[in-house]
Order: sequence, then C-alpha cells, then structure tokens
Amino acid sequence: RDAGLAGLLLTPTAHVRGGEAKVEITGEVPDVGARETALRIAREEAARVRPDVEIIDRISVGAAKVA
Repeated sequence: RDAGLAGLLLTPTAHVRGGEAKVEITGEVPDVGARETALRIAREEAARVRPDVEIIDRISVGAAKVA
C-alpha cells in the first residue's frame, strides 16, 4: 500500500489462541519512518478484520536494502 515499503521483506504471521488474535510482523527496514509506516498499515488492515488484533513489532531498523 505504500511505495516507500516496496521491495522490503516484511512478514506478517497471524496467531489466534483462546480468543486472542495477534499478528507478528518480522523483517528489516532502513529507517524508523519505514517501520512506523509498516506498523500503521498493519494496524489499519488488521482492524478491518477484527478491531482487537494485537500487533507484535519484530521489525528491526538497520541496513535493509530495497530490491
């Protein structure tokens, strides 16, 4: 959804246990701005399906290179 994230390898993994829904986002981004954008998009998309989804941030900020 955001051109600034194109080519970055971010992986969402969903878990549902005991009525709790969680989405863990893993990967690496080049800067804090890209991290915040990725998390914002994940929250928005998850809320469309279920408003109580917890987003677990496992995104590292560092030397990610856009392919």
